[in-house]
Amino acid sequence: PKDEDAASLRACAETILRRIGRLLYRRPLRPEELTSLLSLFEQGQSEDELGRFDAGLRLPLEALLLSPH
Repeated sequence: PKDEDAASLRACAETILRRIGRLLYRRPLRPEELTSLLSLFEQGQSEDELGRFDAGLRLPLEALLLSPH
């Protein structure tokens, strides 16, 4: 996504995380899991100098891949 507002970027991240989470956990993400992952997305994006979308996805994707679920 290019030149989009924060709500659009968050919605796009939510879609990506829901899909990947379902594949990795072999079940839909629980609401609290998704909330936690979206918080990591916002943290990762805010820590990046340019606030890039892909930088925001790094932390929640790491969390999903390292999870024992």
